[in-house]
Amino acid sequence: MSEAVHSLHKNRSFYWLMGGNLASFAGAQIYLIALPLVVLSVTGSAVAMGTIAAVGQATVWFMPVIGPFIDRYHRRTLLLLSDIIRALILLLLSVLYMIDMLHFITLIMASIVIGLCTQIYNTAQFAVIPSIVKKEDLPLANTVESSLYHTTILIGPTLGGLLIAFVHPGIGLIANSIGFFLAFLTLFFIRVPPPTKQPSTRGFFQDVREGFHFIYTEKLLLLTNIASALISFGVTFSLTLLVFHLQSTVGLTPLEIGWILSFGGAVAIAGSFLSISLRRIASQRTILFLGYFGGGASLVWLGFADSFVPLLIANAIGTFCAASFNPVVKTIRQKLTPSHMLGRVQASSRFITMALLPLAAFIAGVLGDALDTHRTITIGGMIATCSVLIFLHRDMVTLRADL
Repeated sequence: MSEAVHSLHKNRSFYWLMGGNLASFAGAQIYLIALPLVVLSVTGSAVAMGTIAAVGQATVWFMPVIGPFIDRYHRRTLLLLSDIIRALILLLLSVLYMIDMLHFITLIMASIVIGLCTQIYNTAQFAVIPSIVKKEDLPLANTVESSLYHTTILIGPTLGGLLIAFVHPGIGLIANSIGFFLAFLTLFFIRVPPPTKQPSTRGFFQDVREGFHFIYTEKLLLLTNIASALISFGVTFSLTLLVFHLQSTVGLTPLEIGWILSFGGAVAIAGSFLSISLRRIASQRTILFLGYFGGGASLVWLGFADSFVPLLIANAIGTFCAASFNPVVKTIRQKLTPSHMLGRVQASSRFITMALLPLAAFIAGVLGDALDTHRTITIGGMIATCSVLIFLHRDMVTLRADL
C-alpha cells in the first residue's frame, strides 16, 4: 500500500500494471485477427467461427461466481495466473496449428479457458487500481488505462495483419502469447495489498448475493449499470455486422475498413483524455448523458451512411463518445464501492451489463438476413440511444462531480 501515498506520476506500481496492460491488450488485438483465420483454416466453416466467438463471450455468465474469488484471494496472484495460463494456452494452440494437429473441440475448450481468464484479469485489475492509486487520482488512472486500450486498437490490428500476411497465422497466436507473458513479468514489480479478511462463517454464495444486493441498494450503481446494459446491447447488435456490412453491403475495400477502425482508435485516445477536462466544466451526469446519446446516435448514422467519409466520421464519433464516458463509469463504481467488495461489485456489474450480449449478436445475425444490414445496424443504434433515458431519473441528480 506504500505506493498509494505517491501521486500518480510517481506511482511505479500503477505504471508497471499499465505496461503489462499495453502488452496484453496489443496481443489481444492480434488474437482478434489471427483466431478467425486459424478457425477457418481448421474447420472451413463460418458457423464454427461464430460458435467459438459466442462461447468466448458467454464466459461473462460466470461473473457472479468470479467476483467472490477476486475479493477472497490475493488479486495480484489472480492477475499472474490469468496471464500465464493465457500465454501457455495460446502457445500450445500455435504449436498444434503449425503441426496440423489442432481440432475444433480444442479451440472450443481453449476459448472457454481464455475467456474465463480474461474475465478474472479484467475484474481483478479493476479492483487493484483503487488499492495502488490515491482516490483523487482515480479519474486520471482510469483515463490512462482506457487510452492505452484504444492505443492498441490503433496499432494492434495493423501489426497482426502484417505478421499474418507475411509470415503465418500461427505466428499471430505466438505474438499474443508473448504479450501475455510480458504482462505476467511486469506484475512482479507491482505491490498490491492483500485482501481484507472475511469472517470464516461467510458462505461463498452469500458473497455472490452481497455483490448484487450492494448494487441494488446503491441507486447510482444500479442506474449506471442499466444504462450500460442498454447501450452495450445496442452496440453489440450493430457492431456484430459492421465489418460484414462495410465490405459486402457498402462495398468498401479491406484497406478502407482498416482506416475506419484505426481512425476510430486514434480519436478514442483523445476522447479518453478529454473526459478529464470535461469534468471541470460539466457534471458527470451531463458527460454520461452526452456520451451515451452520441454513441447511440453515431450507430444510427452508421446504419444510414453508404460512403467512406460519412462512415469514417460516424465511427469516430462513436468511439470518441465511448472513450469519454467509460473512465467516468469506472471511477464512479470504484469510489462508491468499499475496497473489500470491489471484486464482487465489478463482477456483478459486468454480468448485468454483458449477460445479454451473446443474444444481441445472435438476433443481429438473424435480422441481418431477414432485413438488411443497414436497418439492423440502425435498430441497434436506436436501442443504444434509449440508454440516455436512464440519466433522466431523479436519483441521477446526485451524480456529483466529486464522485
